[in-house]
Amino acid sequence: MTVRNNEAIKKYGFFFLVFIFFGYLSINFPLTGDDLNWGITTLKNYFGSGQFLNYDGRYAGNSLIIIASHSAVFKVLSYAGITTLVVYLAAHLINNVRQLERNTLLILILVLTMSTELFAQVLGWNAGFFNYMASLVYPLIIINLVKYHYSDWQASKYLRYSILIAVLSIISCFFVEHVTLLNLAVATILMGYMLYQKKKTT
Repeated sequence: MTVRNNEAIKKYGFFFLVFIFFGYLSINFPLTGDDLNWGITTLKNYFGSGQFLNYDGRYAGNSLIIIASHSAVFKVLSYAGITTLVVYLAAHLINNVRQLERNTLLILILVLTMSTELFAQVLGWNAGFFNYMASLVYPLIIINLVKYHYSDWQASKYLRYSILIAVLSIISCFFVEHVTLLNLAVATILMGYMLYQKKKTT
């Protein structure tokens, strides 16, 4: 029991450090450009005035940046939380889950060594972050869900998982257009994989 507790403390302590690191990054990335434009509006104005009808359809991502532009605490905590979650979910996709910390370091290296232009758009620009990085959470959850729970998809759980995937896919459409296309691609691959598995068992 003590060994398990120590492993849990080590794992969650490691991800807490990741959270602190990205929180520190957020503090050092001030509001710029479009961020300041979102800072002069509110959710009430955005939805109440009909502004959202004539913009880009990124309702969830735009709502997050509006809140973040008015609350520094929300900006830092959500930035750190979303990025840590993306790193965790991506690390979980690597086969050897027992080496989660090592997998996470690999994902961190990949994230932090992206090109300057991409880094500026995804991590350095807050409005971009709350659309681009936040939108990755949903397809990563879907892929992890299928990878680790596909064997549990008996009749009783199939409907539950299918509804959850449908809900996650719909939510992710309110961030960026690219993720809508990604979800379509993921759904197509999953359907093909499930049909293949079904043929193997019959």
